Amino acid sequence: MTPDSVAEDPDILPAGVRYTNIDIFGRDLESEGARTIRSAADARAFMESMNRGFVVNEHERSAFARLFTQLANTQGPQLFHCNSGKDHTGWAAAIVQSIAGADPETIMQDYMLTNEYSAETIKKKNEQLLAAVGAERAAW
Repeated sequence: MTPDSVAEDPDILPAGVRYTNIDIFGRDLESEGARTIRSAADARAFMESMNRGFVVNEHERSAFARLFTQLANTQGPQLFHCNSGKDHTGWAAAIVQSIAGADPETIMQDYMLTNEYSAETIKKKNEQLLAAVGAERAAW
């Protein structure tokens, strides 16, 4: 999560929990996207580019490597998440499930549950985007 998103919506941690923030993106993609999206095709292209970045951008690859290394080297229960819980968290969960031997269909079914469990959060994010870009640009 970006430092701004952590400050905006900090985690409430139980006693004894160790917190580590790994900023996967290293930049503010939300505002970058809000400035460039003018159509549904733009939105799709932005999301495809963002997700492609998980495996081709050096900063993101390094951040994911840090996450997976920490998961592998830390004892006891662990939790990883992001603001929305669907993009880089979904990618990380899919990789962990793959390493654990889950089949691709199960991994996809699990990922698609994000739409159901995050419907309210996604709705709020869409409303924020609408407010940021205006109704005429978001009418697509």
